[in-house]
Amino acid sequence: MSGKPIVNYQAILYERHGAVAKIITNRPRYKNAQSRVMIEEMDHAFAAANADEDVRVIVLGAAGERFSSGHDIGTPEEKEDMRRRPFPKGVRGEYALSRYLFLDATLRWRNLDNRRSRKFRECASLAAGCSPPRWT
Repeated sequence: MSGKPIVNYQAILYERHGAVAKIITNRPRYKNAQSRVMIEEMDHAFAAANADEDVRVIVLGAAGERFSSGHDIGTPEEKEDMRRRPFPKGVRGEYALSRYLFLDATLRWRNLDNRRSRKFRECASLAAGCSPPRWT
């Protein structure tokens, strides 16, 4: 598949260009603030790209002028999603939500198949304005 969407996501775009999978955050109205829906969709897209033997590189990008403004803690869509799919109240619920969104998913992304995750980390470093990592 070449440059065509694979799944109709709400908050991201996922495209294949030959051996390259592109995951693009797509909430420019909110400066690509990371909502629960976006993180879940990114998790699904990373898993799909990782499972695809033809994908050799995963590129994470963003629509609009900002890569990300951080976590979404108050847009109308995020509030509605939290109302429809609540986590338990209190400290345990906050911990469970934080672990689910911010730890578990990113650990899975960090542990992608090494033939792709090395390139992902290099691209992420370059996107953040850092020097590319040196591999030993």
